[in-house]
Amino acid sequence: MTEMIFKDLAHELMNPLYCSERISYEDSKFPSGKTEKLVMIALHDQDYMYPSVLCRMVHASSPRMAVILKTLEERGWLTRTPDPDDFRKTIVRATPDGILAGTEFALAVEETMEEKLALMGEDDAREYVRLQKKFSEVLKKPKKVRRFSK
Repeated sequence: MTEMIFKDLAHELMNPLYCSERISYEDSKFPSGKTEKLVMIALHDQDYMYPSVLCRMVHASSPRMAVILKTLEERGWLTRTPDPDDFRKTIVRATPDGILAGTEFALAVEETMEEKLALMGEDDAREYVRLQKKFSEVLKKPKKVRRFSK
């Protein structure tokens, strides 16, 4: 019963934290860098994404994302095709092998979080997840512009 609680909490925590520096990506059996793994985690359960969205999600520049997508395409984990509605845009889709890789990465991250949450104990883990989700919502709110007088 207790293991399921931490598994559920880890699953809840994954969305707001999957880009966090605190998560280990070294446990996967697939050779790849951290940003490449984050891209595959983002793509594995989506029909498609645009490179600009992936850039924002994994905090990568457009030139860096172009290199990442080329590497992952050469590995056979994704395809890039022109958007039929707007040929200026590119659609990125995970291949079946890419879906497998993204799922593997996501499960490895979730397992690591589950282990760390279990070390905290149930009450602290629940509180941490609650606060992290709350903080994630706060981060989504628009920034207030501060004006300084001269």
